[in-house]
Amino acid sequence: MIVLDASVTLASLFEDERTPAVVAVMDKVGSSGAFVPSLWPLEVANGLRIAIRRNRISPSFRDAGLAQLAKLAVEIDAEKPGTLGFRSDDGIEVWLNGEKIHSKNVLRGINHNW
Repeated sequence: MIVLDASVTLASLFEDERTPAVVAVMDKVGSSGAFVPSLWPLEVANGLRIAIRRNRISPSFRDAGLAQLAKLAVEIDAEKPGTLGFRSDDGIEVWLNGEKIHSKNVLRGINHNW
């Protein structure tokens, strides 16, 4: 089984990026299936969203591409628990569905309490 990433997946949808190697990989995926990382659906969706924003494709092209991809036998790797750590002096904001769910400002240097 092939391990498929978003770059090859997206290249298969865009005619100007589709090479013989991409076609060969996607033919193999079509006949044998593929294993994809847990981020693959998000990366593909983001690539298509950016293509729409840049007027490279239309929403109907996106929908047709997603319908085409939905027919593939892909096995998505199970997400693993993880920790996200920041070591920055920048403010950190986390947004989910348009709503800020976390905000923290990290001060630079030494902070002295008077």
